[in-house]
Amino acid sequence: MISFVWFVLFGAALAVKHKEHLKIDLVENFPSSIRKLFKMIELIVIFAFLFVFIYYGILLIRDNFQSGQTVGFLPLQVAYVYMAIPISGLCMLYYTVKDLMRK
Repeated sequence: MISFVWFVLFGAALAVKHKEHLKIDLVENFPSSIRKLFKMIELIVIFAFLFVFIYYGILLIRDNFQSGQTVGFLPLQVAYVYMAIPISGLCMLYYTVKDLMRK
């Protein structure tokens, strides 16, 4: 279960890197000015999502370290499982900013 959580979240970061997330092909047929507007809206939504993802992921980790909750019968705190959330969010942010700088 722990590996699955980490693999899924880092798979999402790789999908951001290779631009393999959901795409809407309808926008590609629009004029250039409208495509730029949609691109700006897309970036605003992505940055807002990543901010929430990273910020609340960090809060979740902090709260779990304070509670001391462990994973089932393993002597491993749940916070280590939840660390995948902000770390993958930072990777997604890195790839998004890197893509933005190339354009």
